[in-house]
Amino acid sequence: MTLMNTLTKDKYNFICNRWLDANEDDNEIVREMAAEGPAVRRIMGMARYRVTVCTGELPNAGTDANVYLCLYGDVGDTGERLLFNCRNNVDMFLKGNADEFTIESVTMRKVRRVRIRHDGLGGSSGWFLERVLVREEGQPESDNVEYPCLRWLDKDKDDGQLVRELLPSNSNATLKNYRYHISLKTGDIPGASTDSTVYIKLYGDKYDTIKQDLLVSDNNLKNYFERSRVDEFTLETLNIGTINRVVIGHNGAGRRAGWFLGSVEIRVPRQGKKYTFPVNRWVDKNKADGRLQVELYPSEIVEIQKLVHYEIEVWTGDVGGATTTARVYVQIYGEKGKTEVLFLSSRSRVFERASKDTFQLEAADVGEVYKIRLGHTGEGFSPSWFVDMLWLRQLVVQEVELTPEEEALKKKEENKLRQQLKKEWLKAKLQRKMKRKQMKKGSDEEGEGDEEEESSSEESSSEEEEEEETEEEEEEEEFGPGMQEVVEQYKFDVNRWLAWGKEDSEIVLELAPSGRSGPQLNTYEVQVITGKVANAGTSANVYVTIYGEEYGDTGERPLKKSDKSSKFQPGQTDTFIVYAIELGPLTKIRIRHDNAGNKSGWFLERVDITDTNNETTYYFPCQRWLSVEEDDGQLSRELLSVDESYVLPPEEDDEGGGGGDNNPLDNMGLEQKDKSTTFSVTIKTGDKKNAGTDANVFITLFGTEDDTGKAPGWFVDWIEVDAPSLGKCMTFPCGRWLSKNEDDGAIVRDLFHEELQTRRYTPFVPYEITIYTGDVFAAGTNANIFIVIYGCDGLCTKQKFLCTNKREQKMYFERKSASRFIMELEDVGEIIEKIRLGHDNTGINPGWHCAYVEIRRLLPDKDGTETVTFACDRWLATSEDDKKTIRELVPFDVFTEKYMKDGSLRQIYKEVEEPLDIVLYSVQIFTGNVPGAGTDAKVYITIYGDLGDTGERYLGKSENRTNKFERGTVGGARGAEPLPFSFLGPISGGQLFLVPKAASWEFHGESCTLRQTCTLALPPAGGWSCLSDPGSACGVRVGLPQARGLFEPWVAGCQDSVVFRKPSPLWAGRESGGAPLRVMRLYPQRLDLAGWRLVLPPTPRQVESLWPRCPHMQDEGSDMSQLPCVVQSPREPWRGWGSRWAPAPPTCGSI
Repeated sequence: MTLMNTLTKDKYNFICNRWLDANEDDNEIVREMAAEGPAVRRIMGMARYRVTVCTGELPNAGTDANVYLCLYGDVGDTGERLLFNCRNNVDMFLKGNADEFTIESVTMRKVRRVRIRHDGLGGSSGWFLERVLVREEGQPESDNVEYPCLRWLDKDKDDGQLVRELLPSNSNATLKNYRYHISLKTGDIPGASTDSTVYIKLYGDKYDTIKQDLLVSDNNLKNYFERSRVDEFTLETLNIGTINRVVIGHNGAGRRAGWFLGSVEIRVPRQGKKYTFPVNRWVDKNKADGRLQVELYPSEIVEIQKLVHYEIEVWTGDVGGATTTARVYVQIYGEKGKTEVLFLSSRSRVFERASKDTFQLEAADVGEVYKIRLGHTGEGFSPSWFVDMLWLRQLVVQEVELTPEEEALKKKEENKLRQQLKKEWLKAKLQRKMKRKQMKKGSDEEGEGDEEEESSSEESSSEEEEEEETEEEEEEEEFGPGMQEVVEQYKFDVNRWLAWGKEDSEIVLELAPSGRSGPQLNTYEVQVITGKVANAGTSANVYVTIYGEEYGDTGERPLKKSDKSSKFQPGQTDTFIVYAIELGPLTKIRIRHDNAGNKSGWFLERVDITDTNNETTYYFPCQRWLSVEEDDGQLSRELLSVDESYVLPPEEDDEGGGGGDNNPLDNMGLEQKDKSTTFSVTIKTGDKKNAGTDANVFITLFGTEDDTGKAPGWFVDWIEVDAPSLGKCMTFPCGRWLSKNEDDGAIVRDLFHEELQTRRYTPFVPYEITIYTGDVFAAGTNANIFIVIYGCDGLCTKQKFLCTNKREQKMYFERKSASRFIMELEDVGEIIEKIRLGHDNTGINPGWHCAYVEIRRLLPDKDGTETVTFACDRWLATSEDDKKTIRELVPFDVFTEKYMKDGSLRQIYKEVEEPLDIVLYSVQIFTGNVPGAGTDAKVYITIYGDLGDTGERYLGKSENRTNKFERGTVGGARGAEPLPFSFLGPISGGQLFLVPKAASWEFHGESCTLRQTCTLALPPAGGWSCLSDPGSACGVRVGLPQARGLFEPWVAGCQDSVVFRKPSPLWAGRESGGAPLRVMRLYPQRLDLAGWRLVLPPTPRQVESLWPRCPHMQDEGSDMSQLPCVVQSPREPWRGWGSRWAPAPPTCGSI
């Protein structure tokens, strides 16, 4: 056979001269031929490889399927060969057989790996392959290279794979191989499913895989490639590098062969990459382009968590009843962190008596391992398990020094390679000479040609030799000079039972590697103290996790065996023993229960843990419910360690001084809240048919430090996790089913947040809010109390309701009680100016008498706390006092506790020198005189100023009308709605919506009236700036908006008007009631009212603050509040209350 390169016209000859027949010659039907001809610089020789396939001795280890094998060497491979011509056995691949085959091919120099598989056909296709031996024919058997397997190639055993990649015995193929997790989504259109056998081939920048049939799904779906389903498969092979394309297709067999493929997704955890291949097309000979195979290219390559490969080998003991039917799991701890809980699962039976089971796992890289946790779930009819030992292996890169023997062997192989390359070059040179002689050309020309050709071939040969050496050096120094990938293995001696009722009745065990330095086994005595409140005990199963500073945690341990016959009774202390590897100083615990039983609610007082090795006791106070019907409804609590002085009663001194009635734990809530993070989780269920679920849903959040611990069909659209103390709101898109009958059948999914969708904001800080209810008759309330905290410059928190449910509303705010809440709210700065307190007036007895409020928070450097007290002593009730349900309170004292550098506690008490004044704002609402202008709806108003806002206030009771907001009503002197607020400073805006009508000013008696109703929106605080600034003025400037065009259609026949009166609350301490404006008559020519000004006099507070900086004011007199208001046209020059004031104002705002 001859091949010709059509571009260069070079010809390559392949000489065979042999049979390809199962009944002729050597009965082979596949031949390899080396290239010859003038263009060939090296003619590679032929080689015969003796391959011995050894079947294991396990029951049913043999197979009747067709077996295929491919050898891979330094220069190519043999291609996949069917093993049918056995040299020593008629019946091949039987239990215990060693079947020999001969494979002839162009030399591969050194065989590096073996790929072997079978087609799964036959009644007993399952096969346990022990090993494969390979040597060149003619070499002694001692030169056999062993490629161990010791695994099943069976759909129903091990991992269900029918193909294995084998490396030499010293190479640890299982650890070096990469796993490619392939997800195939069938489209959601009629007839999309297929009955055909689907295959796939991956192409990388280093190698490519074989065309592999996808026969065994990882998610164990009954029917593969069904409409709208996702089938998952795993290919285990060598690292092919970055995937650049994929070929996928099917064989077209079956009644419904046509297939609509939606997409292909390939995850390679060891690379830390996910490849997405969009398809959305038919793979059908009768549809689209009629092709049964498509070539795909990745549209997106996403970085995912990078994992490493672990191999775990478990030896079950040889004692009676050692076998377990429970699910076994392991968790690995190292210097870089810990893995997730990894279940050791297999399709075949594992953990049999006196057996060894090997598992391949992908998990996070934890670095050097210092302990593992081994346990089982206790399920099944025979959960008891006797473990002998456990081996853990992983690949690490480290510097390796070769022994003199290894150095000599390496040099010997290099010399052998050079000789082989030289032999191939000489053979090609000799062939070229013979070819030239046959052509019978002139001797001179031949000589010249020979010299030129010899020189060029010598150069080419030397270049090729250099290339070979360079390839070897690159392979050796892939991980750096002198660095190699070696196997690090850890041995864990167990030799004990993990069973209830045997030995110490533990089913979870922590182990440290044998023969290595590190933490040792420790015993922790856990005392759980149940509270003394009514129904405090629980019948649920309780679990605890203990965390340390140095060596991780104990994992979740069930608290089953107590020193008391009945556990977790009110006021009772239960003692448990937890065996674990030493954790170092304890930092926190997580305790929860499973809500099982008739009385699952539990009030936990505290947990005390004693480290028996160091004889140290740690105290973890709780004093909260773990109940869905009490407190905040949580079943899990994370508790921080506190000093014993906070939990143990102080000893009385000689003078008889006691500890008093104060509980030190009352002041620990704020500090514990600051050290924890609250995550608010929002889950969006998709808008699909039957998308909802009534199953119990759980979630686990994984972070850089730790995790949060732990249906009929459910379609999840996305999950949003808000962490206020971190200032982050993260979105985790899903858009998939969690259902055994939909999608890929999974009911658990790992979701990763989208960084671009993460919303960041200023982190919240914790506040401890204590509200004291008064000691008067019916002072308590069932209403829902809310609070707003204001800092300087109007910075405030959002309105926050203190109770989260009806049950808490009944528990708190009782007469003569203190209700304490710890919550995360916006940071309002160093100074709290005021708070707004109110309730929603719901419940049977909504009226409430508040005595005072305390707000405690941490100092900025967190070396102490600050407590601000707000006096109230008034009713918040519609039937008491002034019938208001909202109060604004200003602080009257601040108590600071700060820890000094010497450890002493410094306490400072001071009164607030200049709190904000509580003033009364009079609000008049004018309803238009058009048909249907009135309303019977509830009307609310919010007024804004430089120092904050009033919050939304209900305009409930009018002082002059029984029916509010009727058509054409105008408020008189007593028609205002008085609203008491703290002083807002200059009013910078408001929400008061009126209908725009006429556009002229007129004078009516004692008020200046604007015949154009509009939205009240006063300008910012520039009007209160210092009078010495020539560009400002003292007072509130009101500019009217440009109305041309907008209001013209309503000019004719309009008689509506709005009266602007000077509100007396701008003067602190003045009686309510409006003061008339100066008598002026203004007639604007058109509807353009921009620039009109209403100037109000300053308040005493402003006079006092501006007096030292504004000498012109001193000539005007101290009682500036008696000056009249001024309404000015934009055509008039600016004038204030003194001739020496600034001559021109800045541009006015608009209303």
